[in-house]
Amino acid sequence: MRLVAETIIAFCQINGLSPHNVRIADPDDDYTSLAATIDAVGQIKPLAVHGDALGGYWVIDGGRRWNAQALRVQLGRLAPEAEEIPAKIYEGSPAELAELSTAASLQKQLHPVEEFEAFARLDAAGLNADAIAKDFGLTLRHVRQRLALGRMATPIREAWRDGKINREAAEAYCELGDAADQEALFSELARINCENGAYGIRERARRNKVSAADPIARFVGLDAYARAGGAIRETLFDTDEEKLLIDGALLKRLAREKLAAEAEKVRAEEGWGFVVIHHEPDEPRWRELPERLDFTKTELARIEEIEATLTAYGSPEQIALDREAAEIERKAILRKFSKARRKDLGIVAEIADCGDLLVTRAVEIIPDATAHEPVLDSPRGPAPQSTSYEAAPLEHARIEIEAPPTKGAGEIVNAAASEALAGVAATCGNFALALLVARLGSKWGADSGVEITGGMHFHDRKSELLQQIAHEMFAPALKICAAASLADLSVAAFEVISAHIRPKPDAIGKTTADMLAVATQFADVRKRLFEAMDFEAYFKACHRDDAFELFEQHLGASEVAAAKKLKKAQIVEKAAHLAKDKGWLPSAFAAIPAQPEPEPEPDPVPEPGSLPDLVARFIELFVDRDAGGLNVEYSYMDNAFYAFNKGQGGEIYEPREVHVALRKAGLNFRCIGQEELYLDCALKDCNVAAPPAPKADSHPSKPGRTASVEVATFISEQCVRGDDITEPTPAKEIYAAYTRYCEAKGWLAMTNAAFGQEIAALGVEKIKQRAGTAYIGLGLPCSPRPVTSEAAE
Repeated sequence: MRLVAETIIAFCQINGLSPHNVRIADPDDDYTSLAATIDAVGQIKPLAVHGDALGGYWVIDGGRRWNAQALRVQLGRLAPEAEEIPAKIYEGSPAELAELSTAASLQKQLHPVEEFEAFARLDAAGLNADAIAKDFGLTLRHVRQRLALGRMATPIREAWRDGKINREAAEAYCELGDAADQEALFSELARINCENGAYGIRERARRNKVSAADPIARFVGLDAYARAGGAIRETLFDTDEEKLLIDGALLKRLAREKLAAEAEKVRAEEGWGFVVIHHEPDEPRWRELPERLDFTKTELARIEEIEATLTAYGSPEQIALDREAAEIERKAILRKFSKARRKDLGIVAEIADCGDLLVTRAVEIIPDATAHEPVLDSPRGPAPQSTSYEAAPLEHARIEIEAPPTKGAGEIVNAAASEALAGVAATCGNFALALLVARLGSKWGADSGVEITGGMHFHDRKSELLQQIAHEMFAPALKICAAASLADLSVAAFEVISAHIRPKPDAIGKTTADMLAVATQFADVRKRLFEAMDFEAYFKACHRDDAFELFEQHLGASEVAAAKKLKKAQIVEKAAHLAKDKGWLPSAFAAIPAQPEPEPEPDPVPEPGSLPDLVARFIELFVDRDAGGLNVEYSYMDNAFYAFNKGQGGEIYEPREVHVALRKAGLNFRCIGQEELYLDCALKDCNVAAPPAPKADSHPSKPGRTASVEVATFISEQCVRGDDITEPTPAKEIYAAYTRYCEAKGWLAMTNAAFGQEIAALGVEKIKQRAGTAYIGLGLPCSPRPVTSEAAE
């Protein structure tokens, strides 16, 4: 295959489409607009032909252009003998000609900026976007996006075409809308030598804007937001036609009002006593009552079906299933709690990830006496404050990342480092002044990560002095500062320094690492880094292998295997939740130590037989505190302690008293969604049911005969456990053995679903197989063990 010539030929020299042309012509295609385009600006792209002037030419690529030229001849706008058609003449074997046609069909597209320039010329010649889209076989949105690049600042467009910035960065600049604002931000970032990373650009460009895909926007609705006077702007590039809601403050106000109104409607209809709005500043501490719901057999079966259905995260199918499960739970709660009892309880309202109203029912307020106690397992605490002044905390807006930027992970890590260092500088004067003196006084201070030149373009001033001089010229501002007190000047200086900390992009370099290390002398930097990290954006920008490294550190093998079946969005959510729960930080921050907590005074030795003494002995005998990644539900732990305490013949304590004693003894506890869990522990494979079995006149519903004790007794007497059980045991075989055991004991067997919950609470892992659910490390002996009925006992 070779190119013979590139020339101009006449229409009458063309025989038609080559038999080697792989493109199939549409007989109903209309070539009117393409013919008009050629009339206006000429045929831009040559035909690819083979043959010669004597025998004529055959079109191997460019069938639409040739048909448009034929229409021009038919309409008298082109003379057949006129040599006006640009063409490239090739020669080769039939296979080579077919390969050329295929390559032309699959050729690389033009750069978006080059497409814009070509379409802009056609637009100037009088063709509209519909005609251009049809002529070039493109979607109308694609053409409009390219023409919209005319609203992109020229320096940004040229930098994109020249490869100085990538597509994600160019798109991020366009969120500013006005080309002058785009160019100002582009120039500012270039002046301070800050890399054009999409994450940082979008953070500066969006400010108070909110994505239409954000849960709060879905909850309010675009129509309601627009009726309230909110402005909406389409982004240039989002393939899902996402919009940006300009007035974030208005959107949040509408969300609060709607959330309060809908929550009050639920409260009134169902008869609850009060409403708590989640995440509000005055939100009291609350807890959901740990009472088992009584689902019907039909409801339990449907819940199991919903849980077994695999759907993509955030898909309409998943949202519909979640709503159905929530409705089943709502009905069960209303059956469980009478109208009279509901008057003393309340509901908690919040916005779900899908934008729905999410209601947690049957909650009670934790009394003030315990409301101010620090949560024992909380990874966060109050930020250290200066003793000489009180500075307002810095606020950094959280933004939504639509697609992982090329170097987003490094930028997110740097954003967290910037926020942590800025927070220390704003609240610790010694560190702020140390930065300033080192920056201006050392030989190589200019190469540090502290930018002194320029104004505070992207910083909301907190101190009164900075607010006072914000719009003043230099001379008046200097006079105001000279008249200010030393304390006010100090607070303003610390805030100015904190606003100019700019670590180098993409990687935590030595200078930034050194600054973080020095900052640890003044504050708990690791805690600040943890609070500043946007874990969702970080794992979205990372490769999935980074998330699985975290999973392998903190999860069991079966959970890691299950995670490999998840979609990217589900992996991101799971990794972000796990990182927050475990206090994990990226490897760039691994060397940053946590601030040592003051050593607590030794607890007094509990009095023998007291609740603290019973709890200590219970934990020592029956709780595995090294079971990382495993959790025990509140109700199961309470049932186990109840059985232990009853066997000791001790006083019966209220569940709340036991819960407080367990936490004081060192068990970590946290409410996760609607679950109340003791973290990183498990009930040992033991006889929690060590107390004597009930007599023949006992009944499962009587005190001391809890379901957890029965299941623990069954496993202890009738099952074998251990790592030497190499094959998973089908769950239906275990359940069948359990029902036989209950029948022999004269007990009432629980449902299969409830039995599965009890098994999980005792630390038994399960997996999904083609034949159904199976348990790992749990089996049945070769010969069934004898069962002594309670009547015989």
